[in-house]
Amino acid sequence: MSLDQWATTQPGRCAQGFAAAHHPTFCNCADMGEYAVFVTALRSAVRNDGTVHQCDVRPLLRGRIKPKHVGTLYRRAKADGLVRDTGEREPSNDVAGRNADKLDRIYALRAA
Repeated sequence: MSLDQWATTQPGRCAQGFAAAHHPTFCNCADMGEYAVFVTALRSAVRNDGTVHQCDVRPLLRGRIKPKHVGTLYRRAKADGLVRDTGEREPSNDVAGRNADKLDRIYALRAA
């Protein structure tokens, strides 16, 4: 079962599994908004060990999602159970966003 299929089986989710069906403000199914782009980027950046590194996701999001929204999307993905923080950190390579002096979290993508 894929992650998409699993999400759609969760109670109270929209038809695509993105958000609570009773709260259309958070559902991006109709226009495939930022959250759908974000989830697609996470899935395409997952490494063989199941981890998602922000340095791999960032280039996929640049120009498609406003930088100020990325943190909110990670929080939403954590709340939805899509990713979890592994507790590991690595130096950031985000020179363009002026975050190269910080550490990036490493996430684990939920296995479907």
